Amino acid sequence: MLKNMLQKIIFRYIIFTASLLFTLYFISDCASLKPRPMTPELWHNDLHYFSTELPKRHYNLFKQISREQFQQSVSALDDKIPTLSDTEIAVEFACIAAMIGGGHTEVSLTRRIPGYGRIPLKLYYFGDSLYVVAASQSYTKLLGARVLRIGNISVSDAFKTVVPLLSHDNEMEFIDSAPRYLVCPAILHSLKIIPQKERAVFLLQSLNGEKFTLDLRPVPYSQLQNLEWVNAWEYFAKSSPLYLQHPEKHYWYIYLKDSKTLYFKYDVCNNQNGQKSIKWFSDEMFSFVDTHPIERFVIDLRDNSGGNYHRSKPIIEGIVNRPSINKKGKLFVIIGRRTYSAALITAIELKRKTEALFVGERSRGKPNGQEDVKHFRLPNSLIEVDYAVKSHILIPKLGDNPYFPLNIIVKQSARDYFAGRDAVLEKILSIENN
Repeated sequence: MLKNMLQKIIFRYIIFTASLLFTLYFISDCASLKPRPMTPELWHNDLHYFSTELPKRHYNLFKQISREQFQQSVSALDDKIPTLSDTEIAVEFACIAAMIGGGHTEVSLTRRIPGYGRIPLKLYYFGDSLYVVAASQSYTKLLGARVLRIGNISVSDAFKTVVPLLSHDNEMEFIDSAPRYLVCPAILHSLKIIPQKERAVFLLQSLNGEKFTLDLRPVPYSQLQNLEWVNAWEYFAKSSPLYLQHPEKHYWYIYLKDSKTLYFKYDVCNNQNGQKSIKWFSDEMFSFVDTHPIERFVIDLRDNSGGNYHRSKPIIEGIVNRPSINKKGKLFVIIGRRTYSAALITAIELKRKTEALFVGERSRGKPNGQEDVKHFRLPNSLIEVDYAVKSHILIPKLGDNPYFPLNIIVKQSARDYFAGRDAVLEKILSIENN
C-alpha cells in the first residue's frame, strides 16, 4: 500500500514538473518571438539562411523547378532588397516558396509572424463570387455582401495578383487561401492593389442588390481572437446545418433517426486535449453502429486540414470490419476545399479499402504528393517557413493528377449557405441505397 502511494506521489511530481517546465518554455518561447527592426543587412542574412536551409531540409526540393531557377529568384531578390519595404520583401519570400510547388512548402504571411493587421471580415468563394461570411460585431451589416472591388481593381484581378504568393498542389488552394490575403491591407499595398497600407476601400453589393463603398481599416493580428465574431448563417438563418455545429470539437457524431443515418464530423486528425482519444471515441461510435439500424454512414472531412494520419486508423479499421455499413450506397465521405494532408490520406485509404462514395467539392491536396510538414524560422524576421520531408504515392494510376477523384460533385451555393442549408448532405440523404 505504502509503495503504491509513493509511486503515485512520484508520478504526480513528475507530471507537475514536466508541465511547469513546458509552461516556462512556452512563455519563454513566446517572449522571444519578437522580430527585431529589420535592415537590408538583416534581410540579406535571412535570405541566405532561407536559400541554404530549404534545399537541405526539404524533400526533393527541385522536382518542379531547377536549382538554377531557385538560385536566380534568390539572387534577384537579394539585389532588390535595398529598394523594397519589409512587407514587399516578405511577399517576395512567399513567391519563391510558391514557385517550388506543393502545398506543404510555404511562407505564410497570415500567421502570427509577420501577422499583418487584417480587416475584421472573413471571405469565402461560392463559385467565382467572393462573399462576406463572417464579420466582427461592428461590421455585421456587411454579412452576406458580395465583394466587387478592392481599391481600384476588380476582385477577379485582385485574386490573380495574390495567387503567385500561394503555395499549392492545385487550384483549390487559391480558392481557400486567397480570401485570407485579400483582407490584409499591408499585403494588398505591397502588391499595388491599394494605395495605402493602413486602409482599403471595398465596393460591395448586399443581398438585396444595393451597392455601397466602405473604407475599412485593419485590426492588429494580436487582437483578432478577442473580437466578437458573427457568422452569416447565424445572422440570416438563425440555425446551423450539422457541418457548422460544434466547431470546438475535433470529432463528434449524431444519429439522424428519421433517415437512420449516422453522421460523423471529423475535423482534425489528432486527439483533442481534455477529450476522449480518437481510438476511444471510435470504439464508442462503432458500438453505437452495432446496436442501431444504420442505413447510411457519413464521414464529413470537408473541414479537416490534417494532423496525424495514423490517428485515423481505428476509424478505417472499424468500417472495414463491418460489412453492414461497408457497402456502396451506405457509406459516404464528404470532402471539400479544406480537406488536406492527413485528412486527404484518410480519404485515400477509405477509397482503397472500403466501398465509400465520395461527395462534395474538390480537395486542395494531390492524391500523390507531399506529406509530413516541418518548420523553421528565419533568424531575424522570424518568418516561419514550412517544408515537406517526404512524399507518398497512394494511388499510382493517378500519377501526378492534382485532384482526388469524386463520385458526386456538389457545390454549396451562397444562397444555400446563408439559408443554413447543407446541399452536400441533402444530396446524400436523397440517394437510395440500391
